[in-house]
Amino acid sequence: MTVESGQVTKVARSPLARRLVVAIVLFSSIITLVITAIQIRVDYEQELSDIDAEFEQIRHSSLHSVSQSVWVLDELQVRNQLKGLTKLSSIEFAAVNVEGKQRWAVGQQPDRDQVSARFPLTYQHRGETLEIGELVIIGTLDNVYHRLMDRVLFILFGNGLKTSLVALFSLFLFYHLLGRYILDLKQFADRFGEEQDLPLFSLNRKRSARHQPDELDSLAASINHMVKTLRNREDDLRVFATTVEQSPSSVLLTDADGNIVYVNPTFTEISGYTLDDVYGKKPAQLTAGLTADEVSEQIWETIRSGGVWAGELKSRSKSGTIYWESVKIGPVLDKNGEIIRYILVNEDITLRKSYEEQLLHQANYDGLTNLPNRLLAFDRIAQAMVTAQREKCHVVVMFLDLDRFKNVNDTLGHALGDELLVEAAKRLRSCIRVEDTVARLGGDEFLIILPGIQKTQNAELIARKVLQAMAAPFFLNGRELYITASIGITIYPEDSDSPEILLRNADVAMYQAKAQGSNSFCFFTQTMNNQARARLEIESELRHAQENRELELHFQPIVDARSGQIVAAEGLLRWNNPTLGRVSPDTFVPLAEDIGLILPIGDWVLRTACHTAMTWQQSGRTPVRVCVNASVRQFRNGNIVQTIASVLEESGLPAHCLEVEITEGLLLDDAPEIQEILNKLHRMGVRISIDDFGTGYSSLCYLKKFPFDVLKIDQSFVRDVINDPDDAALAAAIIHMAHQLKLEVVGEGVETTAQLHYLQDNGLDMVQGYLFSKPVTAEGFKRLLDQKKSHGSLSGVVKKTDSHTLTEH
Repeated sequence: MTVESGQVTKVARSPLARRLVVAIVLFSSIITLVITAIQIRVDYEQELSDIDAEFEQIRHSSLHSVSQSVWVLDELQVRNQLKGLTKLSSIEFAAVNVEGKQRWAVGQQPDRDQVSARFPLTYQHRGETLEIGELVIIGTLDNVYHRLMDRVLFILFGNGLKTSLVALFSLFLFYHLLGRYILDLKQFADRFGEEQDLPLFSLNRKRSARHQPDELDSLAASINHMVKTLRNREDDLRVFATTVEQSPSSVLLTDADGNIVYVNPTFTEISGYTLDDVYGKKPAQLTAGLTADEVSEQIWETIRSGGVWAGELKSRSKSGTIYWESVKIGPVLDKNGEIIRYILVNEDITLRKSYEEQLLHQANYDGLTNLPNRLLAFDRIAQAMVTAQREKCHVVVMFLDLDRFKNVNDTLGHALGDELLVEAAKRLRSCIRVEDTVARLGGDEFLIILPGIQKTQNAELIARKVLQAMAAPFFLNGRELYITASIGITIYPEDSDSPEILLRNADVAMYQAKAQGSNSFCFFTQTMNNQARARLEIESELRHAQENRELELHFQPIVDARSGQIVAAEGLLRWNNPTLGRVSPDTFVPLAEDIGLILPIGDWVLRTACHTAMTWQQSGRTPVRVCVNASVRQFRNGNIVQTIASVLEESGLPAHCLEVEITEGLLLDDAPEIQEILNKLHRMGVRISIDDFGTGYSSLCYLKKFPFDVLKIDQSFVRDVINDPDDAALAAAIIHMAHQLKLEVVGEGVETTAQLHYLQDNGLDMVQGYLFSKPVTAEGFKRLLDQKKSHGSLSGVVKKTDSHTLTEH
């Protein structure tokens, strides 16, 4: 009861309840007044109507008798009749006027609120109606007013009592039907802001089985829906707040004027500033002096127009450290689209910028010498050309290559070679001006760019200075090394206005300097350009030679020196181009090595040779070995063993019918993988020969260390065995040494019988040369094999040719 009465009191005191009661009272009062006014008006009209009725009654009932009394001049009777009239409730005064003058009167004439009537007095005399006077009756409305006032007071009192009862009853209904639930709702709202786990709002009222949901139920449902929505949004806000608080990015919030009102912990962690340090300050104050004014203006112009600005800016931490940030700034709008906040999300990208700078440096500078690389060198040349064109001067480009650097790498190791390159780079930098550039193109190739040269003769002076600096001894790891350089020089604008062509010109001139001998320089000439163009044309055609089926494989017989029988065939590559004609192997094979085409071409030669040899055997001819030259690149590519095994399986050629020829250049590195490859081939049954023995860095260690089957004496020794005792002695010594090592020996380039007889006399096993046959096509070699079958051997040919060569054939 206490709680209930307390709630009633609250309802009674509530402004809403008071407004309800006042509204009821006012409305009831207005209605009462209106109804009372209408009622009084009706009553007033009724009173007037009653007075009129009395007047009519007088007309009909008293007028005749009064006329009689006046006719006979019965004053007493007239007065009695007038008194009788004044006794009526509404009449105060009655009088009879004769000839316009008052003759008899009874009563007091009222001063105000009177009502009157005048009736003519007539008398029938001798058939004629005579007007003998006038009856005047005057009544008062005071009684009417008194009666109406009593009635008004009664009505007002009754309606007032009724209004009060209605108001109290309405207040009760308001509380019972609505007020108490409003109070419950208020209490729920008060508790909702304080209690997290508050249950949903429920109307505390009894419900019958026939209860239909009403507005309060709808209100309760709407409130509970709102509560759920608010809780979901609160959860979302909590998640958002947690996300912002734990975000790895700095988050700042400003007011509409750009003053900081919030920062997350990451901002404090990165910058060192707390919210107290920066509250009310502008974010720009943290980058003061680090952001250009035009950038700041662009930022504000973008975000004030409702856009989002993104970019990278420098900031300064509380300790003074400068760091990079990826910044995204955008406005926060209210429901009307007005800006109320700005939010800044910053990511510390200092480490990434550092990596980018490193990558940029790595992309433009050589990792070993820290010199500009090819990419940056081209840019420097282009810049120098623009300046030279404007200032009417020259640009000198020098292409420098270290002489015999490969020997240093091969003999002393790559580590020492790298140290040598670093020291060489230092010397080159010491020879030039600050505005000049020294770049490393790769390996032992350097580029020197000299911009702003007024006299081209100065290029020669600088070249000599560079050669002199490079010729001085290098002291590395306790070793004294000597190395020289070759320099090719080209000049802008005389030689070209293209950085690429200038570099190519300098490269061509450098190779010309090498051809002249080490430790020299050479200026580019048009002749060199023509040679370079020819090389480019050959290179372009060579790249399509295999797919256009321009390559051919010719075979030169290798003959047993005693019997004259053909025991092997060396496959020799030929190229017949529709544009260039027949191109010498000495021209295109080194080029194929340089541009990397030797691998597919070498595979084609190997496959073609094996298939051709197997075709000879399948046609019933005596099996002969086929010899194929293998390049250094094929061995260093790492899969030559698998390639040979695959080709042998594919063609069906026995492994002992294949002989792989290598040069001494392959063995200079003394790499373990080369020896392993040769051992694998040897175990497969493939024969291995060393070609052009005696022309390179010949070493007996090679013959002992590697599994060779055949040694081929270079034709430069065979050519002069008859005329030069030294060559004859060397050839005889090589044959004897090879036999001691259980190697077979082939003499290359045998063109005369005298050469053949000398070699035979010294025990040579096999010979090869124009004395027997020049290289021929596969069909031509088949005919040679057929001649062998018909004549028994080629020994007869040897006897017939005597000292003449077969080159004429």
